[in-house]
Amino acid sequence: MLFDLQDDPEELCDLGRHPDHAETRARMAGLVLDWALRGAMRITQTDAEIENKGPEYAKGVLIGFWDEAELAAAKAQL
Repeated sequence: MLFDLQDDPEELCDLGRHPDHAETRARMAGLVLDWALRGAMRITQTDAEIENKGPEYAKGVLIGFWDEAELAAAKAQL
């Protein structure tokens, strides 16, 4: 998606396929590719490395909590 925020601040008209913006699309695609291929974005850890971080990491990622109290209660059960 590509928008002209000055003329279309509500982003209603997608200019992403408009031929006048081919150069911008190519530039942006290159930026995304560079970002995706950066080595810093890849994190691989062994099970032992994760377990050495502490018990709260050994169980994996905790998601879906409404507030800090609910998260704390879930961590206490680990």
